Amino acid sequence: MKKIYILFGLLMLVSCKPLESRIVGRYWHYADFEFHTKITLHPDHRFVFEGQEGLQFLKTQGSWEVKGRQLILNSDPELFLSRESTVVEQGNSATKTFSVRVLDQDAAALPGASIQMTHQGQITGRAGDTSGEGLFPLADYDSLQVSFIGYKELTVKLPDTTINSITVQLALDDLQGSVKFKNEKWQVKSGSLFDPRFKSRKWKNRYKKVN
Repeated sequence: MKKIYILFGLLMLVSCKPLESRIVGRYWHYADFEFHTKITLHPDHRFVFEGQEGLQFLKTQGSWEVKGRQLILNSDPELFLSRESTVVEQGNSATKTFSVRVLDQDAAALPGASIQMTHQGQITGRAGDTSGEGLFPLADYDSLQVSFIGYKELTVKLPDTTINSITVQLALDDLQGSVKFKNEKWQVKSGSLFDPRFKSRKWKNRYKKVN
């Protein structure tokens, strides 16, 4: 009997390997303009999940593995820790403008963020460009406020010392980016993935492979 169990275990292990190679790729689910998500499974057993579910903009990443006909997802442990928006760099350059650059939680440029600088009660606003940067006239600004939908707002009192460049990093809002997978079991069937969070609403739980 023990030999049978060992043989069965080896067969399960071997059968998982071809499935793992087949399911690598990008999967897309689209219900409507307010409910669309995608998940990408990379060959190195890393995944990225992102999209919008109603008013929530979601994103998480971590590791994946296959057990039987199930895809097991686990978000990176550090994503379970709460983060705060913060200043990551400030300095002085030879330019004749004041530069504010905005990054997202993964340190990538965050275009379109609202950037407001206050000088003697006067507020000047900009939207970050494609590189996440907003340029302002040189002045002794009192404070900086940066915000973007789905991220925690950051308000900073600027130092008295002369600086004309600052880089900030915004953290995902606890409500907007709170999706985290811990031993999440998705079904693998007929080349599609099935999200267990929406078992009762099947039109929302099937992800079709797009490449």
